[in-house]
Amino acid sequence: MTGEPSPDRCPTCGSASLTRLPMVLTDGTDVLFVSCQACENRQWLTEHDGGWQALPIDTVLQRATRKTT
Repeated sequence: MTGEPSPDRCPTCGSASLTRLPMVLTDGTDVLFVSCQACENRQWLTEHDGGWQALPIDTVLQRATRKTT
């Protein structure tokens, strides 16, 4: 099962049994971490153009890294 990213259903198995954790990354990006309790799929979502966009984990880690000077 695939389609547009959504915080309501797992894109892998379609389950609505999800854990949702809203967070703000170090760079100020608002994200929603979504973890499926049925199949353990995890995704990071951000609101984009009236919908949701999935962020790759590399992007999340880069945006969450504290910059040192």
